Amino acid sequence: MSSFETFATERGLIIDHLSSGRWVRVPTVDHPHKRNGAYFFGGDYAHCQNWATMENAETWFDGKPRTPFEQQDMNKRMAASKEIHAKERAEAQRKAAEKAKLILSQCELNQHAYMDSKGFAEVNVNVWNRPDLEPVMCIPMFCDAVIVGLQIIDIQGGKKFLKGQRTNDCYFKIGQSGQVFLCEGYASALSLKAILSALRMPYTIYATFSAGNLGRMAKNHPGAYIVADNDASGTGQRVAEESGLPWWMPETVGYDVNDFHKEHGLFKASQIFRKQY
Repeated sequence: MSSFETFATERGLIIDHLSSGRWVRVPTVDHPHKRNGAYFFGGDYAHCQNWATMENAETWFDGKPRTPFEQQDMNKRMAASKEIHAKERAEAQRKAAEKAKLILSQCELNQHAYMDSKGFAEVNVNVWNRPDLEPVMCIPMFCDAVIVGLQIIDIQGGKKFLKGQRTNDCYFKIGQSGQVFLCEGYASALSLKAILSALRMPYTIYATFSAGNLGRMAKNHPGAYIVADNDASGTGQRVAEESGLPWWMPETVGYDVNDFHKEHGLFKASQIFRKQY
């Protein structure tokens, strides 16, 4: 394995064959069935980015000594490859945003089996009915109050985003007054809304769709309170601790606040949360 492949592996990219001179989409450890990472290998330098965990691409160098002329040449090649990446990403994000708006225009507000499994059978969501395919629910994702993509959830709970869409700093917002709360999933946000409403607490809740993005959103909301997922990997707790913000998570490993809500019922869940908050 080359030094760059080691560098990329440490950042979560899965590269089974190294290609040169172009940006290549690859799976990542956190999303092994998707191409949620990308790299550019230029021989003496390379860039890579895991979109779930890295805000920007990071650059690797081979460490060999160079003359000022050689260094200047490499700097130009690096800048050119980063510019290509930025343009490709911007175009992909533009197309994804347009697709999100089109899909939402084809949705109808209705009940969905996934919401039933989360204890919110009565809640109407955006449901996209397609010929010969099962209906999926579509959660609009916003950045600076503008729709940039969707989280699409099927009946079994499988989740995906639109190809090429922006996910960093994206959210779905519930409420607009009182304490700001950050959580990961849409169902978690609904359970948190129910708990806070039972406690008669005003709220602004942001569903951030991933632990990594929750950490990014925390930087934009320094007064927020985090309701983390108790992942077996410890990711939710780690992100919450690193934010420096007050936080809480269910005691049971593998639980998020929706699991906690379903197990204890609204009254007991709200009382437990009040003691921890």
